[in-house]
Amino acid sequence: MTKQPCRPLKARGFVLYAIGMFSLLLTACATDGGSVHAGQPLWVSDQEAAYPAANYLLGTGQAEDPATAKDRARADLAKVFSIAIEAQAEDSTVIHQDDSGNRRQMTVRRQIQTRTKQVLEGVEIAALWFDPENKRYHALALLRRGRTGRTLTAQITPLDRQTAVYLKQAEAATEVLPRLAYLARAVNLQQQRAALQQLLRVVDVSGRGVTPRWSMPALLAALDESFARLRVRPEAHVCGDDDPANLLQALRGAIAAAGLKTDEQGALFALHAQLSLDDLRQRQGWYWLRGRLQVLLMDAAGEHVYGQHRWPIKQSATEAAVVERRVMDQVNAILKKELRTTLQAFAVSSVATGATAPAVRGSLPEALTCAGG
Repeated sequence: MTKQPCRPLKARGFVLYAIGMFSLLLTACATDGGSVHAGQPLWVSDQEAAYPAANYLLGTGQAEDPATAKDRARADLAKVFSIAIEAQAEDSTVIHQDDSGNRRQMTVRRQIQTRTKQVLEGVEIAALWFDPENKRYHALALLRRGRTGRTLTAQITPLDRQTAVYLKQAEAATEVLPRLAYLARAVNLQQQRAALQQLLRVVDVSGRGVTPRWSMPALLAALDESFARLRVRPEAHVCGDDDPANLLQALRGAIAAAGLKTDEQGALFALHAQLSLDDLRQRQGWYWLRGRLQVLLMDAAGEHVYGQHRWPIKQSATEAAVVERRVMDQVNAILKKELRTTLQAFAVSSVATGATAPAVRGSLPEALTCAGG
């Protein structure tokens, strides 16, 4: 009698194989971002075991839908940076006091905010799990410390290299404007570096980052000293033959606040402020006054202009005397707030890369005009 193959046994083996493969699939879904799994994955209860803190920065989030859970996980990871940076607040803001007693604050917070957004672009959603009991999604966001740290370090290195070049040029400069320009550039680069260092200290498991080669207070002191050497003769002119006394007083106050010295006899530069106002207009019970404030940095002879900048002036009031007073208040505020950075920009723009002397920017008759514009 011929024996037939045991087909039921073969079918039973296929069924067992299929069940085994399905079980493996479900297990994979729990660890690679799948949305359905009956068992809780390890990272939900023990992040350190699944993703060691020495290698990763982590954030978690829960929600009834997967997209919100992922967003919350990213936000949770971002908190790691905001909390750590806030704790380093004294390092992110440098306050320096100059010889005249004015306190100036240099902050890198805006730089940090910009750089943080760039770093957070590297955040990955490593896992997503759906809890069938409470019907909520759990998301895990991670940032790889090693990769991110290497990226930040690679950005710091060229900043330090170029800072060394600028400081060497500043040391070799024999004229005031080039020295100020190179020091200003060096400070600007180290400002960018400070923002990167803040983030690197969060990413670096040691919390050290890359130790700066230069002290920011020392750089600021050198920049202050360079500004103090920029001795200027203040000059003022109000178009229309009006008395320039108030404008000259405002300019002198701004010069002192910027850390510069005035010198009527031995000045190397003339700092000229010009105020040009349109005719006073009245409309619907209000007086309106518009105009332009212009500042120029020239050589002492007034023949060459190294830089010029204009600001719009606009004020209104129900009384003519009040609107005129508000114009001078606005002029005072502009000069005190922006004169130092404006002069610094003049110095930087007047010195070409590698140059040892400032560039001539034009002549006084071309630069000064009381015409509108």
